[in-house]
Amino acid sequence: VVRRSKSVCLKPNDIVRFRADGSENWTNGLVKSRAGKVGGKNQNQFNMEVDGEDDVIQVDTDKMEIQKLSNAGNTQEPIAQTLFTQDDDEIILYKTNLPNEDSVAQAKLDELRKFAEYNVYKEVKNMGQSTVSCRWVISKKGDKGPVKARLVARGFEEILNEQVDAPTVNISSMWLLFSIVSSMSWRVESFDITSAFLQSHDLDREVFVKPPPDARKQGVIWKLIKPMYGLGDSARQWYTTLKCHLIEAGCVMSRLDKSVFRWYDENGKLAGILVTHVDDVLYAGNTKFKTTIIQRLLKTFKISRQDVSCFTYLGLDVDQNKDTKVITVDQEKYAKSITTIDITPVSRRKDVESDLTDEEKAKYQSVLGKLLWLSGRTRPDLRHETMELSTFAKSPKIKDLLFLNKIVKKVKDRPSKLMFRPLNLKTDGLRIMFYSDAGFGNLPNAQSSRGYVSFLANQENTANVVSWSSNKIKRVVHSAFAAETLGCNDAVSDAIYLRQMLCEILYNDPKSRIIPIIGFVDNMQLFEQVTSSKQCQDKRLRLDISEIQESVQRGDIENIFWIPTQEMLADCLTKRNADSTKLTSVLESGQLKDPNCY
Repeated sequence: VVRRSKSVCLKPNDIVRFRADGSENWTNGLVKSRAGKVGGKNQNQFNMEVDGEDDVIQVDTDKMEIQKLSNAGNTQEPIAQTLFTQDDDEIILYKTNLPNEDSVAQAKLDELRKFAEYNVYKEVKNMGQSTVSCRWVISKKGDKGPVKARLVARGFEEILNEQVDAPTVNISSMWLLFSIVSSMSWRVESFDITSAFLQSHDLDREVFVKPPPDARKQGVIWKLIKPMYGLGDSARQWYTTLKCHLIEAGCVMSRLDKSVFRWYDENGKLAGILVTHVDDVLYAGNTKFKTTIIQRLLKTFKISRQDVSCFTYLGLDVDQNKDTKVITVDQEKYAKSITTIDITPVSRRKDVESDLTDEEKAKYQSVLGKLLWLSGRTRPDLRHETMELSTFAKSPKIKDLLFLNKIVKKVKDRPSKLMFRPLNLKTDGLRIMFYSDAGFGNLPNAQSSRGYVSFLANQENTANVVSWSSNKIKRVVHSAFAAETLGCNDAVSDAIYLRQMLCEILYNDPKSRIIPIIGFVDNMQLFEQVTSSKQCQDKRLRLDISEIQESVQRGDIENIFWIPTQEMLADCLTKRNADSTKLTSVLESGQLKDPNCY
């Protein structure tokens, strides 16, 4: 059935195929949700999972020919198939090869057993209570992986006034952790807690659930004791459960990153550190930390896996050398999966100002999302260019797609990995060094950008990168000097945060200034303003300069130095096609130039 009406009748989990006007190629899709409000101008835009894409894309059905697929007998095999439908509450969809019904039934039975094992609910008489429905989600990893079933509540059906936020680890905290672990000669380890939400503390509110058909009894509903997947506050309930156990065991939670916990021995010395990201736990420490804290957690919660020195954590492949203790974090497999987008016919490549087709736009946004993830984790040298590409994401043109393809090819130029080397934490030479730069009017609509990169270094100038950023400057600036000033202010704030986070972990004192901060800029006017009593004419800019000056005077940062542009490591974080060799060589060698040599 071809849908071309003003109101397209699609529902979540509908299996469809679509193509742009004039195109001969169909794309299969699984409808996830409506992207616009019903009755609004975007009412016919839908979020879909499509063949060959890992991320959900947005499809405007007003510009597409779209067909619903009823089964695998169509001209194109659908990416998902309906296993069976018992009523409106249960539509089982599967993304890869269709598993047999016996394996699905067994997976569902295993999940219901977990509900019973963890005492997730109790059966109560249906007295007309307000209920939340639930559904099964069936998944399978690859052709040979086991079939898994998860019973998920439709949490959007209830009005929730409780707090729902649940902190997850900041990427800078992870980089600091790897630097500390490598320097302490500890082994980095991780474990994953199975059915974490079901192992949470009891709910402190009433939630009634309509059971799935597999467990439904006449006149009976479930009153939840534990949080189910799908409820708005389930993630927070799990986080508070884990936090309580860690604090009861003697761990101290970070004031700056609530997902970071550390443990000190009887002498007040750091003995272990742990970070959480929902049910994934990353940790390292001495033997006493593992017996006191980790073993307690392993006895309290059931885990599905435990890894040492070599594992995948949050999509990052982590590998620690047993001899040197160097920790390598790489995304090589992920980087290789990012491919360029074809432009057809080839003659369109010359019409650089023409808009992309809806299909090309969807692919553009998908690939851009992957590049942003990569540049934010292991490829700081690509961060500015991916940020710039994101400014065209709403209405990309052929020239933008050509630029995106160029960056995809650039991904292959060097390894997508970072290395965290041991630093001498006992010497007075430990310091944070940041490099700040800016680009004036180098973005669309004459907007400006700023970028910085920060390192944790020791007296021998061995350095680990711990933070980087490239972003648009939110204020209107009228000179390169103004852009450099605002960029430096952001870099100073980030460096102070890193120092407080590091001192909180190492010395249990976030306000300590024992670790100095040294900054580098390549704008002579900014350097002279900061290090002298000169006053610029822009009075608003004086406020920003005074903030940097006061940071130096208070001792928040030790000093700011001027360096020539060819020595600026953050240059590629502010300009398209800038030479990134200086930055990448530092990332690969782990060696910064001695500040006294500038």
